[in-house]
Amino acid sequence: MHTTFCRLGMLGGIGLLLTVLLSAAPPASLSATLKANRWKKRVLLLHAPTADDATLKRQRALLAAQPEGMRARDMLVLDVIESQLSAADRQYARQELKLSA
Repeated sequence: MHTTFCRLGMLGGIGLLLTVLLSAAPPASLSATLKANRWKKRVLLLHAPTADDATLKRQRALLAAQPEGMRARDMLVLDVIESQLSAADRQYARQELKLSA
């Protein structure tokens, strides 16, 4: 490990270590993600039953066509895909966000 840090340089080694640690971390829950971005980003939730939903794809395309506007507004776009939600996230979406099935 020490030789890796020497070859990459201290900052490069730390960046590599952070990348490995972050990629090994489980994905944050929907509630944790929203809480972490509160007062920092404008969050837009795209809710769909499946990832291949036509309306979801159309919304993504419309947003992708406006990268400067999204960046200027500090937007964070989150896909809330019903078929991919954990049980806890599904319950949070129904109770707290009032999303329908």
